[in-house]
Amino acid sequence: MHKNLPVTVKSKDVTLGRAKSLLGITSKILNSKSLVSSGKDLIDIDEGWMKRLWTWAFMNGIYDDLIPRDKYKVKKLTELNIEEKDITELPKEIGNLINLTELSFWDTNITELPREICDLINLTDLSLRYSRLAELPKEIGNLINLTELSFWNNNITELPKEIGNLTNLTNLCFGENNIIVLPKEIGNLTNLVELDLKKNNIIELPKEIGNLVNLTELRLDYNKITEIPREIGNLVNLSELDLSFNQLIELPKEIGNLANLTQLSLSANNITELPKEIANLTNLTNLSLGNKITKLPKEIGDLINLTSLSLCYSKLAEVPKEIGNLTNLTYLSLEYTDIIQLPKEIANLTNLTYLNLQNNNITELPKEIVDLTNLTSLDLMCDYLILTHEQEKWIEELKNNGCEVKL
Repeated sequence: MHKNLPVTVKSKDVTLGRAKSLLGITSKILNSKSLVSSGKDLIDIDEGWMKRLWTWAFMNGIYDDLIPRDKYKVKKLTELNIEEKDITELPKEIGNLINLTELSFWDTNITELPREICDLINLTDLSLRYSRLAELPKEIGNLINLTELSFWNNNITELPKEIGNLTNLTNLCFGENNIIVLPKEIGNLTNLVELDLKKNNIIELPKEIGNLVNLTELRLDYNKITEIPREIGNLVNLSELDLSFNQLIELPKEIGNLANLTQLSLSANNITELPKEIANLTNLTNLSLGNKITKLPKEIGDLINLTSLSLCYSKLAEVPKEIGNLTNLTYLSLEYTDIIQLPKEIANLTNLTYLNLQNNNITELPKEIVDLTNLTSLDLMCDYLILTHEQEKWIEELKNNGCEVKL
């Protein structure tokens, strides 16, 4: 009897083990049902955000060619461009369109961006123009794949420092807003090629702007900038620089480092003189200098590639004879200055097609001016100007050749 006892105990252990195994399988089955139920709930939630997005789209007249009413197509959406809609707000559900690479809103009444929009980490192009946006969420710094960011014509007063995280940006536009100060973190955006901040209320530029060494276009016109940091001289790839309609008093000599500039606009500032280093800008084709300038440096004559030169609305009293070196000029504007006379060397500018001398103090023209035979527009509306007989004949010939002459 005692010899068979261990066998009986072993049999009980096996039975108990099988029971535990069966309980385990049952538990798995129950858990599996729970997972299925949970999955169904997830599907319901998934479809729920879509329905809310579709409702918003319907209420705002956005048809299914822009936002598909198909759950598979809407998930695969890569571009969403909405124009001229009376939209006042964006739904947070837009943040679920995770495959979007381009998102654009034009001419709307949007005042706020939901921070969920910053979950769209695949975006490369984000634009909201001609709207009423007042601020950007700091989470915009999460959109690290952006290459183009444009918020033209809104009511934005400041840029969050997190904008400095967007190091893949090549184009940044915040023109026509109410920005006063730029964060120094803008200097992190070293891949920028175009930066447009025109028509804001910017008072000063951070020296870190000098880090943007790949910039080719910089537009800062119509602001309240009083000083340009010398670090601007680091932007050696700039081809276009617009600083017009600011409150500048002087230019740093480092502006002479910008040897690739082709267009430079300094109109409507308080600059009284130019640094001689401007002579280094030998690739300039367009130069606008209307200011409180009283005298031009003779080095202006080194800018031999100029085709357009505007000195209008300045305090300029005389034109240096070196202007005669600018033989590629086709456009010369000298209206509303204090000029008394022109140098005879102006006759070297035989490629001129436009010459404006309106409202000056000029009493006579150099006799050599009759060599300017390619003019198509000539304005001589000066109160004290007296023409010689030869000059009158010259004007008649110009008129006969189709030139528009104002006297």
